[in-house]
Amino acid sequence: MVRRSFPALAFLAVLALAIGCVHRPPVLHREAPWARYFPPVEGARYTYLVTEADLDPDQPRNPQEEKPLLVSQVTRVTPESLTIVTGGREIIYLVDDRGLRKQKSGNYLLKTPLVKGSSWPITLDGEAGAATITDTSHSLTLAGGHFPDCLVVEERIDGQPMALVTYYAPDVGVVRIETRVVIDHQDRVLESADVHTYTIPR
Repeated sequence: MVRRSFPALAFLAVLALAIGCVHRPPVLHREAPWARYFPPVEGARYTYLVTEADLDPDQPRNPQEEKPLLVSQVTRVTPESLTIVTGGREIIYLVDDRGLRKQKSGNYLLKTPLVKGSSWPITLDGEAGAATITDTSHSLTLAGGHFPDCLVVEERIDGQPMALVTYYAPDVGVVRIETRVVIDHQDRVLESADVHTYTIPR
């Protein structure tokens, strides 16, 4: 069994945005290329339905079993950073002229140019890899709606069978995250989180 994996659904903090402020949120970073796919708006709120793959034919999952619900929030937006909280865990993303990156690891979530085939280096536990934009026009239909023209980013560590795939919908944000693995020469989804509801103050 493959044990090594991206912190996928924790990374989902990644991607999700925020619960409400009583004041009008500041308008920051709206002209940045990445902001179209990761709206930097205080007071936005996203919920995600989490699904784990049924890889054991001897112990099939109950299709009626309730799926876990993940809620992510942006709690603060400043000229230099975004703060996001998911399940009580705070993650800070730094803003620069190249894109949006995680403060702790330095890995970019989105880095310009945002075009198909563009890539940038990442690291996980000291091992090197790359994030690659594999599509800019992918369409998804999920519980949260229909999302055309999604930008798709695949993160993979060199020599590892695991990958983290994130789908960013224009003017919405992250709508799906997958942890994928190659098993018996087949690419399979181990775990996914699909947007269920979202609210973005305008």
